[in-house]
Amino acid sequence: MGKTVAVGQTNVSVRMKMLTIADGSDATGISHSSTGHQMAYQRGENTASVDDATASTTLSAITDAHTDWAVKEISSSDMPGWYRCDFPDACFAAGVGDVTLTMQTTAETCVAVTVTIEPLFKFQGLASAATGTTTTFAAGPVPYKGDVIYVAAGTGIGQSRVITSVASQVATHVAWDTNISTSASTILLIGGDAFGANADVLSSTLSTLGSSDLDAETSTVTALLPSELSDAGYIKSDVKEIADVAITGGGIELTDEWRPE
Repeated sequence: MGKTVAVGQTNVSVRMKMLTIADGSDATGISHSSTGHQMAYQRGENTASVDDATASTTLSAITDAHTDWAVKEISSSDMPGWYRCDFPDACFAAGVGDVTLTMQTTAETCVAVTVTIEPLFKFQGLASAATGTTTTFAAGPVPYKGDVIYVAAGTGIGQSRVITSVASQVATHVAWDTNISTSASTILLIGGDAFGANADVLSSTLSTLGSSDLDAETSTVTALLPSELSDAGYIKSDVKEIADVAITGGGIELTDEWRPE
């Protein structure tokens, strides 16, 4: 079984299937006080597991707020053998690509859940400072050139910009069409590779890519198709293909730069 969460996501609950060891039947009635009860997790393949050290508890209702190391049977009649399990935030911190979550008792065992920790989604929240062409992130998320800032809610919603340079936590980019607000704009910081796979932000960010971002000393620029490049997306003559599509023809001359006709 699998699940995906963003790196650093907090208050994560998972559904876990519990089976009776003796005959493999659905295990019902489990609580934190069941004999031998233990919840545990392992981050990555080469780290020690961490268990609840007897700190687990049983929620009073399935709708209760998240509580680290808590468990709650979902419904013994509608979903026999299924439990809500609340794991601590440390499970989903940056540094590994996945974490495996387990629960067991003396008489029951789980179908383990492996959670993919998505490293390309770096931040969701408010900028600590912003101008038309810069966005400053608080200490924690690290922006890099090529990452994408996407306005998910509030002032300037729907805009996205590719980061062209970074100084400390200050990311520089093409000016916002509508300046974002440090109190009314929820922004996402998406890793550069995620940008290439994210259809929601692809079209609106293509126009922000300039020649300096595309020339480099490489023959391949990934995640862009020639037909989708805007007039702002000039390509240096040493770029021979894009996303495995060969660039041919003379193009349109623009000083020492060119682009497909």
